[in-house]
Amino acid sequence: MIHDANMMSPTATAATPLASNSSGGRKKQRRFTSRKQSQTQTAATSAIHFSAADASNVPLTSTKPFLALVTLLALALTIQFAIVFSWHHKRHDVHVLGIHNNGNVVPQLPLDENVGDLIYVPNNNNNNDSGDLSHLEPHIPHMPPIINVHRIPDPMKLKEETLSGHKPTVAGVAIIISEFLTDLHRSNEGLAMKAKATGVSRDEVHQAFVHLAKQHLLPFEEQYTYAKRPIFPIRKDDSIFISLASFRDHLLSDTLKGAFDQAKYPEKLYVGAIVQNCFGLKPYEGEEGVQCRTGAQVVGKNKQGRDTTKVSDAPPDRNGIEEFCNSPQHKQYCDNGQVRV
Repeated sequence: MIHDANMMSPTATAATPLASNSSGGRKKQRRFTSRKQSQTQTAATSAIHFSAADASNVPLTSTKPFLALVTLLALALTIQFAIVFSWHHKRHDVHVLGIHNNGNVVPQLPLDENVGDLIYVPNNNNNNDSGDLSHLEPHIPHMPPIINVHRIPDPMKLKEETLSGHKPTVAGVAIIISEFLTDLHRSNEGLAMKAKATGVSRDEVHQAFVHLAKQHLLPFEEQYTYAKRPIFPIRKDDSIFISLASFRDHLLSDTLKGAFDQAKYPEKLYVGAIVQNCFGLKPYEGEEGVQCRTGAQVVGKNKQGRDTTKVSDAPPDRNGIEEFCNSPQHKQYCDNGQVRV
């Protein structure tokens, strides 16, 4: 029992101060909790200040609100530009061209609509008396550098028949285009003289061109393009059309000969050629020409080692169409209207 009493004595002794100091312990605990909360609040406040400091160092142009504002501004400017650009062109069409746009572009001729009896298949390409090639009469030179419309019989009649749609011919089309180009040439000469004297604005040049286009070409466009009708009969005979553009090309005749010589069915081959050549001072008797010139040719080096160029007089270019059409082996294709320039 003594042993047990001795064993319990320390326990009782330790329990006594705990019981006596319980109120002091609670005070210490409250002070510890208070200091803990104070430290937490201080750390949070510091974090807030640190974040604010970081935010103040971020460039304004990198912030999301700024980027969103720039995007919206760019979108608004794009819409405004589209509206102004569209309005300007509509105003130009009405003021210069006299066209009130209804939202449709110039209608294109459909391949299988509104052609009616104009679709045909030639019975015999070698028989010009069948009537199938009547739109090629009267014949005009295969490659006239300058078309003198006064040499074509009844030019005004051919022009009116073409514009009315009653009997369009290649000669009638040539007369319409020739008259337009002649007046355009005179207009440009007048503008060039005025430019040297008082100056000419861009709008004056453009309006002069538009005036002549409306005078000469618009009636032609209205008769065929806007009315969705073809000028000449539409072929449905498996023929092939080659569109060819040539600029002072001395191999043009060889190109045409190669095309027809290597074709499996040369009678089904048609060529529309756009030719830009210089044919010299006297391309045809009684018609004015021009002194042909070379392009810019390198003739040496300057002190800085750069190329120096010169433009010189030159002989007339080879007339590739004329060479081809005068060839005994190929003349038939030109006579049949398979080569048009």
